Amino acid sequence: GAAARPLGAGGAAGVSPPPAREALQGGPGAMLEGTLSSVSHHHIKPTGSSPERYFILYIQPTKIHKRKFDSVGVEIEPNFSETKKVNTGYLMSSLKVEAKGQTDKISVDELKSLINKPELLRISEKHTPDPSLAFWIPEREMENIELEIGDGLRLKTRGDSPFIFFTCQNGCRNCD
Repeated sequence: GAAARPLGAGGAAGVSPPPAREALQGGPGAMLEGTLSSVSHHHIKPTGSSPERYFILYIQPTKIHKRKFDSVGVEIEPNFSETKKVNTGYLMSSLKVEAKGQTDKISVDELKSLINKPELLRISEKHTPDPSLAFWIPEREMENIELEIGDGLRLKTRGDSPFIFFTCQNGCRNCD
C-alpha cells in the first residue's frame, strides 16, 4: 500500500474542530482522474460527534468534470468534450465531428473553489504537495483498497466537498 504519513490530530490548539461531514456536502460534486501523489492519516473529532479516522489522498488532477443528475437524482454521464464523432457515408465508413454542446469540464481552480472547505484545509493544507488537491475518505472505506504513490485514480466527490464518494484505479471496470 501507499506509505501513509503519521496519524495527525485533527485540530490545532485554538482551532475549532470541523463540522460533521454531512454539513459540507451540498451541490452535485465533481468527477476526476488524476495521479496519487501522497497519503496522510488523520484522527478528527467533528463538533458534537465521536472521533473519526480519515485518510487524505493527495491527487494531482488531469481530467475534471462536474457531476450531473436528472430530475429524479439519477447520475447522467458528463459531457466530456464539446464535440462528438458521428458515422456517415456509405456503410457508415466515414466520420465527421459534430458539436455536442458545452463541455462539463472544469479547471483545477474551479475544482478548488468547489471542494475546498476552510475547516478541512486547516488540517490538510500543510500536507498537500503542489499541485495536488486533498480528498478525504473514511478509514473503514480504505480497508479493501490497495494504492501506490503514482497510481492513476478516478474518483467522484460527495457533493461539492473533498469527501470521496467513489474511487478506483484508472482502467478498472467498475469506475462508471
